[in-house]
Amino acid sequence: MDSGDLPDIEPTEYRPDLAALSAIAHRNDPERDSILTALAATAHHSADGKRYIDLVLAALPKAAARHFLEMLMKTDTSPYYSEFFNQLHADGVAEGEAIGEAKSLLTVLATRGFDVPATLAAQITACTDTARLTAWITRAVTADTLEEVFDDRVQ
Repeated sequence: MDSGDLPDIEPTEYRPDLAALSAIAHRNDPERDSILTALAATAHHSADGKRYIDLVLAALPKAAARHFLEMLMKTDTSPYYSEFFNQLHADGVAEGEAIGEAKSLLTVLATRGFDVPATLAAQITACTDTARLTAWITRAVTADTLEEVFDDRVQ
């Protein structure tokens, strides 16, 4: 088949593998969104589309990967749950839980009348270990001093 016999469609529709490689090769290029848009619009229709999507998601910078996932959601209404997406989702959930726990701890400490130094508040806010934050909250409810709450804190 010569080029005159090819259907009148964009190359990504009949070669999503090349679109995926192009997206990876141009992952840091400011114009990458046009490639990602074309891939998002067509990869769903390819037998290996989900593989190509996973490959591109793994190679993209985190912000670009999130943007690509948004494009995918706009172009296909069926659920898409790749390992990469599941990990991004889990990371977001864990981050949200940690933020909520830290806010709760600071609220309990303020309600109990503790004067929390700015450096300690920053350490609490930066903590991503929800089990540790929960332990601190539990202690904060009955503690008489900040030392009782944070006796396991790494200095």
